[in-house]
Amino acid sequence: MKTLITALLVAISLPILAVEVTAQGSGANLKSAIQDAKNNALEQVTGAFVVNQSETDGRRVKSKYAQYSGGVVRKYEMVSSTFDGQLYEVTINADVDARKENGMISPIEVDLTKQSQEIQQYADRYENVDRIFRELDSRKSAFVAVEPKIQYLPRGEMTEVRVTTGVKLQPKWVDDVLTMSKQAGSPMDITTSTSDVLWGVGVALAPFNLAGSSIIRSAAQHTTRQPKTYMASNCFSKNRGVDVNECYATGYMMGNVVRNDRFLVMVTLWSGNEQVYEMPVAIINNGTLFARHDEGSKLYFSASAKERKFQSRGVVWFTDGLAIGTNTFMVNTKLLTRVDRMEYILR
Repeated sequence: MKTLITALLVAISLPILAVEVTAQGSGANLKSAIQDAKNNALEQVTGAFVVNQSETDGRRVKSKYAQYSGGVVRKYEMVSSTFDGQLYEVTINADVDARKENGMISPIEVDLTKQSQEIQQYADRYENVDRIFRELDSRKSAFVAVEPKIQYLPRGEMTEVRVTTGVKLQPKWVDDVLTMSKQAGSPMDITTSTSDVLWGVGVALAPFNLAGSSIIRSAAQHTTRQPKTYMASNCFSKNRGVDVNECYATGYMMGNVVRNDRFLVMVTLWSGNEQVYEMPVAIINNGTLFARHDEGSKLYFSASAKERKFQSRGVVWFTDGLAIGTNTFMVNTKLLTRVDRMEYILR
């Protein structure tokens, strides 16, 4: 009881770092307009994490932005609301808690009849995080086609054309996913370093102290039997096949990005505005772009000579990930003499 009273006193004594701001928002419906206004209120007080996505479509590049702010809206009041037949626009007065609590929804014990505002705050933060991950979950944002290399081999009136191209993970996208995983997820320890060291010490001591080595071996076995279950994880490797550098339980597995391991790059030869020939190149990811894993599965990293066991399903992203494909075509030689440019696009 004494401990509970002390905890309550500490909680009561914590300062409430609330700032009152006025913010506007818009949306297709009233709920989305209010959420937009809340996000804008958060951004005014706490700043925002900005995701800049560049989608490459042939020679055209589109950019779009998404953002995630730390902090929570403690409460808000509606000042005004208008609807022009297509768009809702609202103005709110919001009390923003300026403390940054970057993370997913934490387990909380609350009186549902008295603390609905607090529940809403956590729900709002989850919705913001979920929105960012949905923005990132795009194959066009995650991958880019590598400039094709073309080899011509004369075969009489025909020419054999060999096209080699590839698909590469965009480093900026990987960095955005890593940043959000750090902010919204929980670090996961998938290393076996502790048990490796204990096993090593146990082996070294075996000739000198059998009792001591057996105790250490038991401890090593214990460290490898602590599985934790998460919904999904995002793990990161700076260099393909080396080792996992960081791993976070996020609950997001980028389902659209990893929906299959097959890619298609369309290489088109042009003469002015006339399409001369179109050459599709199929590319298969054989674990060089990313590696999916199920709960309890293992991946072997050759450079570190480590086999890592993962505690949840998820993905290992390789920053230098690259998958290559080659295809061969027979094209009329006269057609090729008219070619003045090449375009390629990832589909």
